[in-house]
Amino acid sequence: MSSSPAQPDTPPDSSARLSVGEKVGYGLGDTASNLYWKFFENFLPYFYTDVFGLKTQAVGVMLLLTRIWDAINDPLIGYIADRTQTTWGRFRPWLVWMAVPFAITGMLTLYTPDLGPTGKLVYAYITYTLVMMVYTAINIPYGALMGVISPNSLERTSVSTYRFVAAFCGGIIVQYLTLRMAGWFGGTESVTENGVSSTRIVNEQAGFFWTMVVFAATAAVLFLITFATTRERVQPEVERGSTPLSDLKFILTSRKLHQILLIGLAAMFALASGFATSYLVWIFGVYVVLSGVSLGVSLWARQKFADVTEPSTLEKDFGDLITNRPWLVLFAFGLFQLTSAFVRGGAVVYYFKYYAGNAEYATMFLVSGSVAAIAGMLLTRQLTRIFGKKMLMVYMNVGTALCMLPFLVLKPDQIALMYTFNIIGA
Repeated sequence: MSSSPAQPDTPPDSSARLSVGEKVGYGLGDTASNLYWKFFENFLPYFYTDVFGLKTQAVGVMLLLTRIWDAINDPLIGYIADRTQTTWGRFRPWLVWMAVPFAITGMLTLYTPDLGPTGKLVYAYITYTLVMMVYTAINIPYGALMGVISPNSLERTSVSTYRFVAAFCGGIIVQYLTLRMAGWFGGTESVTENGVSSTRIVNEQAGFFWTMVVFAATAAVLFLITFATTRERVQPEVERGSTPLSDLKFILTSRKLHQILLIGLAAMFALASGFATSYLVWIFGVYVVLSGVSLGVSLWARQKFADVTEPSTLEKDFGDLITNRPWLVLFAFGLFQLTSAFVRGGAVVYYFKYYAGNAEYATMFLVSGSVAAIAGMLLTRQLTRIFGKKMLMVYMNVGTALCMLPFLVLKPDQIALMYTFNIIGA
């Protein structure tokens, strides 16, 4: 997707200037997204294991497999959204089309059916896959909307600031209210274990479900507000250097693409299994079989699509990526950084419930980290002038890692130190 280049130092004219209401309206879409994203990051693993009743390993495999589908679904939604043509624009319609499915799938994901272990696992696979597909179908067009909301780069930068603030507000709302709302809906009681008093939720299944009902309904309304308050002012020209058939031919015939995907999948499954020898044998065997399938599909597709001679833009984009060393470095860095963030975020409730002895500490632990992250963002510009972008990224990530190390030795009653290291690290 391309558009006419904007003049960055030209002040926005009256037709390009956006009202505060439109900027706030757009930002509310990211509040809606984070009502789900932060819930899934911080509370969904705990829900699946301690509330829904799944085994930890089964949850890990499920989250891995559904993310693999996301790798296919995400670019597919982007491909379709780029080619959507309506009187409302390319991207805004998706906010209306997906708002209600977004709410419904979120509610279903947090509902606990009266099924056996296998039935629950199947239900979890179906509902989590659906909610992530709908999340993608509404979030990718929402993100793309910012690029066409104004032809002026200064206004788009201003919009991104509103979006940033709204996103953090959504995250803090989830972190602060989730356990409190679950306790309100599910009821609470005081318990004493090993001389330590704490409050626990009586009916966590009802508590988490109704909490998500509130978040889901709110998110749907916020997306509808975003739709109603924004406009698409830039008409992007979709690059049509290839046809769907030429792109499909590349996907089916490129053994290099197949191998990158297969090796990536094998590495993820090996990591998920803890590199256990018994699992590695199976992973290698499946890799060999699928490599044979890849060869067969490639040979068949070359014959099937022999008359398709148009160049594929997907092939060009793929070639550009795998030969772009800086992109590969940042890709690997981002992969590890996001993995670290999700592991930390998903472990917080477990850490305070089972190690510190009181899950209630998790609420303010998460909130204080988010507030500290906002402060860090505000300091980024000044620190960049001192260290430069690359070295600042290196120093701050080393600093974050060092702040996480004390959690290996902190004692259960050292809550103040836990909060301190978390705030500094965030």
